[in-house]
Amino acid sequence: MEPVEKPLRPSHCVAGFDDGTVRLFDLGRVEMIMKIHPHSGGVTVINFSACGRVFMSGSTDGVVAISSPATGLTVRLIQDHKGAPITDMDIASHKNDHPSFNSPRLWLIASADRRVSVWKADWSKDFCELVDWLTFPAPNITPEGIALKKDDASAYLHLPPSLARFSPTEPDVIVYSGYGLRKLIQFYSLSQRKVFRTILLTQWASCLEISPKGHLIAVGTKDRLVKVIDYDKGSFQDFDMHCDSISHVTFSPTGDKLFSVGFSDVALWKVLI
Repeated sequence: MEPVEKPLRPSHCVAGFDDGTVRLFDLGRVEMIMKIHPHSGGVTVINFSACGRVFMSGSTDGVVAISSPATGLTVRLIQDHKGAPITDMDIASHKNDHPSFNSPRLWLIASADRRVSVWKADWSKDFCELVDWLTFPAPNITPEGIALKKDDASAYLHLPPSLARFSPTEPDVIVYSGYGLRKLIQFYSLSQRKVFRTILLTQWASCLEISPKGHLIAVGTKDRLVKVIDYDKGSFQDFDMHCDSISHVTFSPTGDKLFSVGFSDVALWKVLI
């Protein structure tokens, strides 16, 4: 008999490590229950499908592995971004799937070379298909003025990360921020296949998240600031509480709280609007 794939339980979490391994933990039992090795480089981003049937992990070499928590097997390797570290992944919610894409769930991959690939997938049917491919231009020097050499993977370490999220309220829109000619948040329409709006930033974004309500964008910076931006108006407010660069921001499921993670501290903010 073939093993039956079961979704992840709410008490399960996955984590990626520098040695290329992905490990599944049971938080209730406080123990590791699975360890797999899908990558030759360090894991940079990890997520799991909304149905819980697969892990989705990206690495420093640009390879994305799709692995099963039921069998521990890697069922698919996506190498379209190979050569540039994976910097972000996101999955659209069912309510925000674009009507033309029917039932498969949309998800995206962003890499350090400012490329974003958009996919639709139904993992219960082993279906995954490329929908769109975005490339955002940038100068051939780092923000510090160092020339970027072709095929020099270490150069990506000096660039702000490429970050992308599906809009919770506009099913057609991907929100992107990364290195470019200017410090911007860009709004890309999947149907129009173009950037139709931008918000000017005062610092490069090191992390980005959108409120579940869709009215706020949270951005972390290397300058220790947490920026909370109005999604529609572009107005913002800066908050300075961390002692080092911000590596992660995320809203609670209800959107009434915001977590920000620095080098050695975690802050919990109450969202009042």
